[in-house]
Amino acid sequence: MWKPCVARAIGGYGARLVARVLPKIFFWLGLKSLG
Repeated sequence: MWKPCVARAIGGYGARLVARVLPKIFFWLGLKSLG
């Protein structure tokens, strides 16, 4: 069983990773839909 603090740290890192990657994915999809 993971400790809550460890799970919270991993969750925060995952949230930052998603926030950094999602705009790139949407930008790429937008370019692909345009051309």
